[in-house]
Amino acid sequence: MTTARPSKKKRIGELLIAEGLISEGQLSEGLALQAKQGGKIVELLISLGYLDSRTFLNFLASQEGMPSIDLSSYDMDPELVQLIPREIAVKHEIVPLDKLGRLLTVGMTCPLDSGTIRMIEETTGLRVKALLCSPNDLTSMINRYYPPETKAKPEPETKAAVGQQIQELQSPLKLKSAVSLLRQIETLPALPRTIQRVRELVHDPESSIDDVADVIAADPAIAAKTLSVANSAAYGFPNRIESLKLAVTLLGVREVYSIVLSTSVVGQFDKAKNFDYRTFWLDSTYCATAAKAVAEACGKKRKEGVFSAGLLHDIGRVALLQVVPERYGSIPSGLSDAALIAAEEEEFGIAHTEAGYELASQWGLPADIAEAIRFHHRPEMAIQAEVMVAIVAVASTMARVHGLAFDEQNRALSERASSLAVLGMRVDTAVGVLQDLPPPQECSVL
Repeated sequence: MTTARPSKKKRIGELLIAEGLISEGQLSEGLALQAKQGGKIVELLISLGYLDSRTFLNFLASQEGMPSIDLSSYDMDPELVQLIPREIAVKHEIVPLDKLGRLLTVGMTCPLDSGTIRMIEETTGLRVKALLCSPNDLTSMINRYYPPETKAKPEPETKAAVGQQIQELQSPLKLKSAVSLLRQIETLPALPRTIQRVRELVHDPESSIDDVADVIAADPAIAAKTLSVANSAAYGFPNRIESLKLAVTLLGVREVYSIVLSTSVVGQFDKAKNFDYRTFWLDSTYCATAAKAVAEACGKKRKEGVFSAGLLHDIGRVALLQVVPERYGSIPSGLSDAALIAAEEEEFGIAHTEAGYELASQWGLPADIAEAIRFHHRPEMAIQAEVMVAIVAVASTMARVHGLAFDEQNRALSERASSLAVLGMRVDTAVGVLQDLPPPQECSVL
């Protein structure tokens, strides 16, 4: 008599294929990424856009008795949770998400809370990287991993308790996949060597205007874009600028560096389907022009980097499109401001602002431009670059409401009262600046 061999336990990827949730090709891509950067396959499939946390958790719930799935595989590592004491997690709304070598990634509602970050670094001996995450997700995770001591844990053997555990996994799974998504952004191409060379000259006290102009001139594409921006409505020079040396002389070395940097960023991305790049960059250049006008109206005409901050304020949307094109394409195109942030955080665990900040940091963009990218939808969170963030927040609102009726423009800009207060501007002044701006088509420089 032959004894039947027990059936081999299927791996999670095989189960997902059998259920029709992913393809073999998608699993192969996820496994290749896993071999390259590590991590758990489900989190990587979510970060690649081939799976979403809700669909996966519904799949888990449908597995009667979970004969082949260990829920702890999708939970936070207890050793990771223990790195941050409960009192700190609850008081400062902070949770650990990932540890890679000596780098601890945490989710926070206030990623500029340097005191808390420094305290955790001193306690753990690790370098801390803070991500701005959805308050709802953080609250859910704190309730799960740092419950009051009196709270009784559900009995895991009951079906209801297992279902509850599955639902509680949504936030940690989403935020852990967000870390994997950001690692993919880190693999996007570096900026051209021309940018690095101009940056070196900007910080070299021995360099001259001729040196900067010569480096830019050696790259015809960047040179052409630099002159195009210098001659745009944003700068409003009375005569056309034909030479790079004159552009550097009139604008200043640091401002030219910002222009070169921002226009080069535009050319770094492949065009994904299901996204209107032309309208996106038209809106971005309009925001850049508006930012220059706002800066001039509030007495900050010579503030460097304003045009670039306006141009790149939504660069995180393009970054997300590069790493998860199909998934980001599912975000409704008509959303803006708080509605857009909420939809992105619900889908990815982070918003385009955080993705853009990650890219800005990776590329070494000036700190005030990076902070404007991160906080222009939440300007009250800015600390180090409050004025720049306020300028871009107001300018991005102008870009959204240009062409609307006066009452709607007035209402939208009134909602930016705190940013206008930082700039010392009245709402009616801001409305006047908006109405004096040229049409978007005349602002295009890309």
